[in-house]
Amino acid sequence: MTVSKPLPLLLKNVTGQASFSTLVVLLVMVAINVYFQPDFFTPDVLESNLATFTPLILISMAQALVIIVGGIDLSVGATIALLNVIMASLMKSDPGSVWLAVGAGFVVAVVVGLVNGTAFGVLRLPPLLCSGRK
Repeated sequence: MTVSKPLPLLLKNVTGQASFSTLVVLLVMVAINVYFQPDFFTPDVLESNLATFTPLILISMAQALVIIVGGIDLSVGATIALLNVIMASLMKSDPGSVWLAVGAGFVVAVVVGLVNGTAFGVLRLPPLLCSGRK
């Protein structure tokens, strides 16, 4: 036999959660987007938004993981800026240069990741100290 909670108590439990304010802010932002862009939920707009924001979502997920384990890594933005500069400078008009730029960007990202990972994991240096020097 399950005992159901009265609605006011359930509402108090939901609104007392730490993530409730985040949910409210998200709903307000969606409402504002729908107001200014009435076709916000159409498949074309959703596909465009997903394609545009996928890199930001992936970076945010990686940064969230760093924060969850107790660190603050400032090198994420600097690494992305470095990769953008390297890849943009290597790209030319021929399609082969695009693959060269992607490969070089991948190699630089791995090297920066290995250096940061070694400093954080092996040397046990604080992430803020290591990433703030870039």
